[in-house]
Amino acid sequence: MTVFEDIKREIPPLIRGLSFDGSLGLIVHTLEPGASALVLPSPSKGDSMKETAKAWQTLFDEYVKKERVYPATVGVGKLRYGLGTNYDEAVRGEGVSKLPTLPPALTRSDVVRDKVAIVTGGAQGFGEGMVRSLVEHGAFVYVADLNREGAQALASELNHDAMITVAKAVEVNVTDEASVQAMMDTVVSEVGGVDLFISNAGVLRAGSVKTMSLKD
Repeated sequence: MTVFEDIKREIPPLIRGLSFDGSLGLIVHTLEPGASALVLPSPSKGDSMKETAKAWQTLFDEYVKKERVYPATVGVGKLRYGLGTNYDEAVRGEGVSKLPTLPPALTRSDVVRDKVAIVTGGAQGFGEGMVRSLVEHGAFVYVADLNREGAQALASELNHDAMITVAKAVEVNVTDEASVQAMMDTVVSEVGGVDLFISNAGVLRAGSVKTMSLKD
């Protein structure tokens, strides 16, 4: 049984999962405490994540059925989260533009639209090319790189061109497990989870992920 161990870290992905339509979930951004459109019962350390998610899903679905919209904000104890189709909507926490009655997009051209991607080594070279392509096709992309300034410059350029936030820079040293964990903590806090992870940074080493160490 999977139980809660680090509640603050584990809640955002669960909330994002409540809105999953078979294709993607909404962006979930951690907000300052305040009033919430939907309040979910707070779990305790050691509680079953599966049972909690099941109970939350019932409450979430009841809200959506009654209001015919997704909740703009969700509260869990003292924690509060904004939901949105894109990053800026979730940060504002004022309403979700996507309607729950709309069917998920299943066309090939929409395969990454509104999904969250991370590209390591994304500030330059092949990584930069992948970042630009993902943004062009509608994804929200984290430009993850040891070169923080380069990552920030690329994200700023893409956001300026799009006139909304479509990319964010996050510093990471992929050879340092703690650095990778810190990156993932940031991502989970800001958007609730990841749909696509492209490991582009570093030097290719032959072998299976089943036998490689975490450092490799």
